[in-house]
Parts: sequence; structure tokens; C-alpha cells
Amino acid sequence: MEKNLAYVALLLLLIIPVSLKAQEVISRLEIKEKETYVVGPDNVLLVDTLVMHDKAVIQFNPGLPAFIGVNNAYVGKSCKLVTKGLDGSFRRVGIYGSNGHDGDPIEMDIHFEALGSLTIDTRGGNGDNGEDGTAERVSSTKKTDGDGTYQAISSGSPARAGGAGGNGGNGGNITLTYSTEGFIPNFNRHRNMHTIILLYKGGKGGKPGRYGKTEGKEGVDGKVKLNNKNLAAAQ
Repeated sequence: MEKNLAYVALLLLLIIPVSLKAQEVISRLEIKEKETYVVGPDNVLLVDTLVMHDKAVIQFNPGLPAFIGVNNAYVGKSCKLVTKGLDGSFRRVGIYGSNGHDGDPIEMDIHFEALGSLTIDTRGGNGDNGEDGTAERVSSTKKTDGDGTYQAISSGSPARAGGAGGNGGNGGNITLTYSTEGFIPNFNRHRNMHTIILLYKGGKGGKPGRYGKTEGKEGVDGKVKLNNKNLAAAQ
């Protein structure tokens, strides 16, 4: 057993960047159905055998690039790897909609022994909507009895424009180096099996508040790079 683990560690050392070689290699990580596994604060996950049951999620920490290296992955249906940015609605300040967070880039080196469906989500967060403005209020008066004078019964107020919508966050880049055990993955094609969905769009801009005019800008889409080690080995 110790010899096998040493061999696994050596293989991972060959495929991961130099800056990650001091990280611990997990011999086996099993994530139960609908369970979420949160990666450590360094956002690096190195695993010999990874088992993700249906609807299992691996959540990376926001604000850092993410890396995952797996020698043998067994992935069920509707599983996810997530570095998506938070929506601006969680960070609203004043009348202006807050900006969505950027999705973080993720780099992966994975050998799939079995694959149901896996979503890799690096989308930017949506911008928050601006706060509503107010229309102009005109002071109202009434005529008093007796002397014919007018008395104000409510004071007026000037109009206030609605707040601008927040900008959408940028999508994170996706770099996936992969190999499979005798099957061809379907990328962004919804199938029952062997499906990988890549979500990397920038977040939507928030809408202006009522009586406002300025919409938030959409975030920039991330970029995708795929490296098929099966194809490279066949050449």
C-alpha cells in the first residue's frame, strides 16, 4: 500500500506545476450524493482516486486560482466543480447596485475512469440592481376658512434618479487536461452519460432602479483550453 501511494505521488509530481509540488496527495476522496466538499484555503486538490456520487459538488474558495489533479475519477450524474463568482446582491452599498464577483480560473488534470455528467462552473456573478429613485413631489395646500389664505399641508421634494445597476463579474478561464477509459466526452451537449458542461460566461449587468437610466455592464467571458491526452498518446 505504501509503495502504491508513493508511486501515485510521483505521477502527480510529473503533471502538476512546480509551485504545487509541496501539496498533500489524498489517496481516496469519496463525496456522497448531494454533498458539498469545500477545498482547503490554498484552492489545490490532489487526489489519487476521486469518487463523486450523483449531485456531488466540489466548491473552491473565492478570490484564488483553483487547481485539481486526479489520477482516477469516478463521476456520477449532475456533479459540479465550482469557482463561480458571487452575485452583487450580496454586497449592495448605497443606492448603486454592487458589482458581481469575478469567477476564478481553474486548471484541471483528470483521468476519468467513469463519467456521468460533470458541470465546471466559472461564471461571473451578476450585478445587483440599483435602488429605486423617487418622482418629484409637489407641495399641497388648502384654503383656510375666514381670511382666504392658503396653508401648506405637505412639503414637496425634488425627484431623485434611480441608482445605476452593478457590473457583472468576469468569467474565469477553464483549462482542462483530460484522458478517459475508453469513451469520448460530450462537451456542452446534454446527454445521459459522458457529459462535461462548461459554464464560463461573464455575469449580467444589473438593471437601473426606477427612474434611473444606467444599466450595469456585462462581464467578459472566460476562455477555455482543452487538452486530450488520449489523442496526444495516439499520435
